[in-house]
Amino acid sequence: MVAKQLDESLAEVQRVVAEKLARAKDDFRLRYPGLDSDQLETLVNIIEAGYNNKMDKYYDKLVNCHSCQHQGVVSGDFELDSDVDVDENGIPEGGRCESSMNFQPAGKVCLF
Repeated sequence: MVAKQLDESLAEVQRVVAEKLARAKDDFRLRYPGLDSDQLETLVNIIEAGYNNKMDKYYDKLVNCHSCQHQGVVSGDFELDSDVDVDENGIPEGGRCESSMNFQPAGKVCLF
């Protein structure tokens, strides 16, 4: 029963995403009604090439959109995750500290 509900929920989410993506693509094409598909692709390439000029290196990251397969800008913050084992005196054990920098996205900009 739970598996059936999960399958139904997944199907509903996929349907909603497909509808929103189709609507967004139609809206994009309506903004540029005089352009054929090659011209639209050229426009997409120009927009994507301009992303690097507008990005803030501390808050933005260029990623591939899973929905439309084009590049988009994700905004968010970087989070430092440190893992240090210390003894009872607060001194790192083993003389080593492991840390990683993780990007935590907060919003996305996509062409569609």
